[in-house]
Amino acid sequence: MRLGFSEALKRGQRGEKRVAASLEGLGYWVLNACDIAGKGGLGPSFFCEDSRLAVPDLLCAGERGSFWVEVKARAVSPLCRWRGYRVSGIDTRDFNNYQRVEEETGLPVALVFLHEEEKQVRGAKLEWFRANVDHTWDKRPNRMTYWKFEDVPRIASLEAA
Repeated sequence: MRLGFSEALKRGQRGEKRVAASLEGLGYWVLNACDIAGKGGLGPSFFCEDSRLAVPDLLCAGERGSFWVEVKARAVSPLCRWRGYRVSGIDTRDFNNYQRVEEETGLPVALVFLHEEEKQVRGAKLEWFRANVDHTWDKRPNRMTYWKFEDVPRIASLEAA
């Protein structure tokens, strides 16, 4: 069952808070970009001339360096029926956007998936995701990029996140 926008937003915000709290526990300073109002009703973004880059959810800084984190909170890792295994995915437009954020800011971006049913947190730097794309899908309103769920590095159990 697909969630409405407000329910999906609440799930995402809960996921962001869980990941932020875990990073704070590791000694990082965390700025939740969603706490910064976007220009013209848009989400938090960088602007340059006529261009806009949506920023990832969290900006983290600490002794080991600074980096961005994009959090994707999901109820379940869906089964890709024609491949016979579970996948994790995001809009290809967003995936490309976060790669551009990495280029423009010089800071790495990590993509983190929280899967409630599987009770797992999985993720890695975009470098890993670029090298391990399983497939893309164009049959939706937005093109999607997917990774095999079991291949995405496991970070923690969801209870511990």
